[in-house]
Amino acid sequence: MEENQIQPVIKGSNTPYLGIGILGSLIGTVGWMVEWEVMYLIGGTVICLGAGMQLLARFKKVSISEEGIEIRRGQLGFKQQMNFADIGAVYLQEERGKNGLFLMEKPLNTIHDWKKIRYLEIEVKGKKKYIPASDFEDEAFKELARSVQHHLIETNGSSSQKLGKVRLKTIRYLENDRKLCSDLRTSVYEACKSIYKSNETLYTKQQVEAFEQDKSIVYHSIKQGNVLIYFQKHQFLPEIKRENVEMAADLVVTAKENLEVVNSRIASHEELLKKLDKLAIQVRSREKLQEVAEKIGSLQERNLKSQTRPDIKLEAEVIEQFELLTENINHTQTLEKSILLKENLNAFREMEEGEERLLKELNKKLEE
Repeated sequence: MEENQIQPVIKGSNTPYLGIGILGSLIGTVGWMVEWEVMYLIGGTVICLGAGMQLLARFKKVSISEEGIEIRRGQLGFKQQMNFADIGAVYLQEERGKNGLFLMEKPLNTIHDWKKIRYLEIEVKGKKKYIPASDFEDEAFKELARSVQHHLIETNGSSSQKLGKVRLKTIRYLENDRKLCSDLRTSVYEACKSIYKSNETLYTKQQVEAFEQDKSIVYHSIKQGNVLIYFQKHQFLPEIKRENVEMAADLVVTAKENLEVVNSRIASHEELLKKLDKLAIQVRSREKLQEVAEKIGSLQERNLKSQTRPDIKLEAEVIEQFELLTENINHTQTLEKSILLKENLNAFREMEEGEERLLKELNKKLEE
């Protein structure tokens, strides 16, 4: 599953039922071995308890859509619907009744100890509903929290919160591509080292630029410190067989193409983050202005709101286009698309945050 993909259905865990059933069976077996009828009774009670929980009590499935959250308890399918319009707040709680982590404002990647989180607390029309973490496998509960957060921000979130979600997604894509870039560089280096003679020289910016223009250079990389290692065409290792040369050369070409694609994505995501940070400053300023307007309670407030409404509508459209762009950049897989990203990168740098028309045009090109 892709890291940023939101799951619409999260299933509960059957592990507790299995554990209770095994425990009841063991107690019953011990009772049979020692011929103690009370043990039979205890074992049967434990098994009945587990069966009852499976049929009626524990969360079996949670379905999340744009409208709200539907929870299903037990195998008999007792259902409850909670619409996002009726949800006041959602928290990750360590204990009931205590202050938890406000899901709308908490980046989930900053939570390092999920073992402490025991409940997802949902406030619905002033009442609190609890979904226990123990009813799900660890990763499933994390996915539940992420899916609820995503839909809640989309439905009830402010522009700042929506922008924060897009920014976090872009950072995750960027981190993944940086790691992939490092792996690809290692792969290219190892492939070159297996067939080509390695050469070394002192690293300088001018030397790197010269290698970039020299078509006889297969690959170059910083070895350590200020040492630059490079490989030249036709400088093969003496013991290399012809068939191995061709296979490794093809591998180098493919890896270098993939590296170019990934580098294009990295550069594009970095520029996108700069735009998101600038837009975030504008959005926060506008939201603070709105807060002031709501406290004024006068004719001036109504005039201020009427002036900012078109900006808010435009703002939402721009954020939507930025989110679409970070997805399109992440799904760029071909050399042709990476060249398209490079060609549009300078225009993107100079683009003002409000130019949603240019954003739409770039998204359209990437989706073709």
